[in-house]
Amino acid sequence: MENSSYVDLRMISVILQRVLSQEISREEASNWAYKTRVGLEERRINFLPAKDERKIWDAIFLVEGIDLKDSPNSYLHCLSDVVEWNKKLELDVSNSAA
Repeated sequence: MENSSYVDLRMISVILQRVLSQEISREEASNWAYKTRVGLEERRINFLPAKDERKIWDAIFLVEGIDLKDSPNSYLHCLSDVVEWNKKLELDVSNSAA
């Protein structure tokens, strides 16, 4: 996953898609979200567009918790949750572009 000076809803959707396709692990996605959140907090990374700041924050927090487990062998959020998150993000991306 590349470093960038900005984050947008489309980038977060791609991360979720990569988790769903098993291209990256949940832990890798969570680490990306953590680093991105820290970059946003330190103002090294910007929201794009700025009007989507709240939606981007919400999505970053979701991805940061994607690797939480409710038991040693089970994730708190099942794959259908991730699919639903991504559907909502894709809708937000479409609405943001309009």
